[in-house]
Amino acid sequence: MADRKTVTRQTFIGEKGIALIERRCLEMGHLFHPRRVDHGIDGHIDLVDPDNGAVLNLTLLVQSKAQDRRFSGETDDGFHYVCDQRDLDHWLSGNSPVILVFSHPESGEAWWVEVKAEFPDAVSRASRVVHIDKHAQRFDRDAAHVLLHLAVPRTAGLYLRPAPNHRSAHHEPAARHRDAADAASGPCGLHRLPRRRCR
Repeated sequence: MADRKTVTRQTFIGEKGIALIERRCLEMGHLFHPRRVDHGIDGHIDLVDPDNGAVLNLTLLVQSKAQDRRFSGETDDGFHYVCDQRDLDHWLSGNSPVILVFSHPESGEAWWVEVKAEFPDAVSRASRVVHIDKHAQRFDRDAAHVLLHLAVPRTAGLYLRPAPNHRSAHHEPAARHRDAADAASGPCGLHRLPRRRCR
């Protein structure tokens, strides 16, 4: 019998990572759309108003990093990931926020980071290293409102109510992304107001 084409294990892992992102987005009340062609972006999230189900025409770009083995330096508390320079340049060059979602699909674990918040200056960009706190940066229902804040542009008329604080005080990485989102968007509730108020 002639040799047949095969599907690699990494292909299955990658597809499972995408499926996990889609499932988690649905649990958050948002919609994930994978891309047929991947050039450093695996898909985008359409954000949805949690109060009335309205699609907000706000999107986040997503790159999946799925593995069936531990990430570099991974412990029960965290790990790090070194970005490819070309990928990093690509993610930082656009005007839409880009998040990286790291996952172990077999165990259903996923964590996320917003690229521009993780690389705010030349020093951090030169290092190319992402640091993940596995307790604070879980990609789950608790991330839903933070993602909304992240996607709202500074000039938008949306007023987003503050995200519920389900995390303890030591979860500083998640707070960093909330702060970055608030700084980028200014607003905080999903109501149009004549003037915006900040926390």
